[in-house]
Amino acid sequence: MTKEQIDNLNNKTFTSSPGTEGETGIGLGLKLCQEFAIKCGCHLSFTSAFGKGTEFSILLKTDV
Repeated sequence: MTKEQIDNLNNKTFTSSPGTEGETGIGLGLKLCQEFAIKCGCHLSFTSAFGKGTEFSILLKTDV
């Protein structure tokens, strides 16, 4: 992910960009996952290396 894409994830800004296979998208699915995690009391985190890939994790809240 580019710095702009990472910044857009933290904002409510959507821009069209090509995916790894040339598909187009605006990142809406990722933003929905982030909002869903927040509403469930969870946390979405990621690490990204431009040109190599991005790894996403959702830390689930558990009530023990």
